[in-house]
Parts: sequence; C-alpha cells; structure tokens
Amino acid sequence: MASVAVPLFVAGSLVSATSTLAAGNAAEDAARYEAAQLRRNAGNTRASSQRAASEEKRNERLAQSRLRAVAAASGASASDATMEDLTADIASEGEYRALSRLYEGESAAQGMEAQAEGAIYEGKAKKKASQLSAAGTLLSSGSTLLQKYGGSAASSAGTTTSFGTSDRTNYNVRVGKGGM
Repeated sequence: MASVAVPLFVAGSLVSATSTLAAGNAAEDAARYEAAQLRRNAGNTRASSQRAASEEKRNERLAQSRLRAVAAASGASASDATMEDLTADIASEGEYRALSRLYEGESAAQGMEAQAEGAIYEGKAKKKASQLSAAGTLLSSGSTLLQKYGGSAASSAGTTTSFGTSDRTNYNVRVGKGGM
C-alpha cells in the first residue's frame, strides 16, 4: 500500500504547492490591473478638474461682462473706483474657484495613485507569501515522508552527533551508511 501512497502524497503536495503559486501570481496580476485602473481614474480626475477650472474661469468672465453691462445701463463709468473694486473682486473669486477645482482634482488623483502603489505592493506581498507557503508545503511533505518512510531505517543505520555554534544552537547530524 505504501508503494501507491507515496506517489499520491508527493503528487498532492506538488498540486498544492502549484496551486498556491498560481494563487499568488493571480493576486499579483489582479493588483496590477487594479493599479492600472486607479492610474487611469487619476488621469480622468485631473482632466475633469481642468474642465471644471475652465468652467469657473468662464463664469468669471460672464460675471465681469454682466457687471459692465449693469454699470453701463446705470450710467456708471468703467474707471469708477467701485467698478474697479468689483472687477478685482470678481477676478479674485474666479481665480480662487478655478484653483480650488484644480487642487481638488489633483488631491483626488494623488490619492488614487497612492492606492495604485498600495495595490502593487499588496500584490507583490501576496505573491511572495504564496512562494513561501508553497515552499513550506513541499518541505513539510518531504519531512512527513522522511519521518514515515525514512526515519526508522536511518535511525538503525547510524549514530547521532550533536555540535553547536553557541550555547543556544545545537545541530544534530546523523552519521551512518551514505551519510557524513
């Protein structure tokens, strides 16, 4: 029965490790796709804020035009101090609103780009974790096979020697047939 169990165990371990690696690769691919979408959205947000800023400047020009029309209809002079103050106030407000729209768009775009970088980092971390998990699966399977099928033969075939590099670390080496 062991002759069938060992190949099935090895095959199962390989399938598990392979699927773990595939999941890590898929997570990294998904993160890259998400990052690309976030970067596209950031560009669209910037473009949208530029259009909104242009609209604010257009509204400023309309307000300036209305001010001149109302002033002319009332007989006021364009060089009157009140007219100049109102013109300057409208220009200042228009500039403030346009720059605010640009800032809002840039701020949102930078947030999306930071999310994109986070997604890339997360995808790489998941891929690395899958690689370590797959390696752990293979090592654990190898250890299980060694304990189950190789441990009793190895223990009767040699002796164990301990040595260490410090008081806290000891290494055991089995010495015997085919060993060190």
